[in-house]
Amino acid sequence: EEVELILAVADQLAIAIQQSILLLQLQAELTERQQIETALQQKQYFLHRILETTPDIIYVYDLVEQRNIYINRQIWEILGY
Repeated sequence: EEVELILAVADQLAIAIQQSILLLQLQAELTERQQIETALQQKQYFLHRILETTPDIIYVYDLVEQRNIYINRQIWEILGY
């Protein structure tokens, strides 16, 4: 009976240890993902600032969809509409 109790406790401890390992892995993955998302947002903001402050017209046209995907504000200032 005592051996069975010890084995049951050992099984529960093994499960708890495995769950804590998985939790630590999940936390590390979430932290890495947040860092990657922050870096991506910074790069997107940097690119956006360049595209919006350049004196040139910049636009992206999707040939398949046949529509403009991006137009910077210079097109409105230069073309007047």
